[in-house]
Amino acid sequence: MSARALTTAATVAGLALAGTLIAPAAAEAAAPASGARLVLTVRAPHTTLHAVLMCEPAGGNHPDAAGACAALADAKGDFKALKAEDAMCTMEYAPATATATGRWHGRAVHYRHTFGNACQLHTATGVVFKF
Repeated sequence: MSARALTTAATVAGLALAGTLIAPAAAEAAAPASGARLVLTVRAPHTTLHAVLMCEPAGGNHPDAAGACAALADAKGDFKALKAEDAMCTMEYAPATATATGRWHGRAVHYRHTFGNACQLHTATGVVFKF
């Protein structure tokens, strides 16, 4: 075999080996991450509550992790798209701030919204911030 043929064969073999080593890493990067891990916080006058919510499988210390995960799945992880519940809230101003940080199916989540009171928060966010 000529020197040129050997060099070409070595180059092809090297590229094939590199492709074998790089392809799995690229596939991992492209694969969507599943599940969620979120730290939820509610701050209201004289109270701060925290819960950890994990989804797929549902867990953490949220009292209704399965319900919260289902609500977030329906909203595709968008806290602003959570389905509101029907309720009558007083017009009392006692601000309640809901925050969520963590990951939802590989996507970073940073949510924060201040509601007029806890009733309005729970009406807007359903089971997700009820803990």
